[in-house]
Amino acid sequence: MDLFKPYRQIEASDEFVVYEFRTGFVYLLYAILLIIGAGYLFNQSAVSYGGVGLMLLYLCLVSTQYLSLSKRISQASAEATVEYSGSKWSFANPLKVKIPIEFVNGS
Repeated sequence: MDLFKPYRQIEASDEFVVYEFRTGFVYLLYAILLIIGAGYLFNQSAVSYGGVGLMLLYLCLVSTQYLSLSKRISQASAEATVEYSGSKWSFANPLKVKIPIEFVNGS
């Protein structure tokens, strides 16, 4: 299911792991929200329902893939050093998160 993961591991060593977030998923989320909004704005219930269906698919397929990493990043930022670089909006310089290796396995 790597196709639906909003991140990928780009670097690993004995000390840390670097994850890169896939910017396209941010734009996909906002595109779905625009579809829902346009459906309601123009009173097109089929478009709105289609957008809600896409949102449910997004939440099921994409957001659930991110939950475990999000917990690891939160735990690492509370207990150790987490380094962020890049931007969630940039395709050229995507958001990267560097976390210590001890938090990778969810320990």
